[in-house]
Amino acid sequence: MTGVAVYDSVPLGKNRPGGWLVIGGTSASTPIVAGIYGLAGNAKTLSSTFARSIYGVAGSRALNHIRAGSNGSCPRVYDYICNAGPGYNGPTGWGTPNGIAAF
Repeated sequence: MTGVAVYDSVPLGKNRPGGWLVIGGTSASTPIVAGIYGLAGNAKTLSSTFARSIYGVAGSRALNHIRAGSNGSCPRVYDYICNAGPGYNGPTGWGTPNGIAAF
């Protein structure tokens, strides 16, 4: 299982006893990206217009470009969604943040 370790101090019944959990996907990435916006000092200007500005730095060193990789095996019709390549791609978009410069 991949993800980030999160400590939940509030038990929510026997199915969620609290303690250490592994969280992934949007549940992990959304607070991480929101934190990066905050570190960049742009939390108040977070809007769809501002978010689109990330793509303006796509060719810069503000993003780590993913040139190859795979999310696993997929039928050929889903090749774009599962396989990373140069430029914009399904699994990583324009890449991963290199610090806060992209935000």
